[in-house]
Amino acid sequence: MNMTQQEFAERLHVSK
Repeated sequence: MNMTQQEFAERLHVSK
């Protein structure tokens, strides 16, 4: 996994 947990969490909120 390249992204950190914080990054990942934010990505989940913004689904593109």
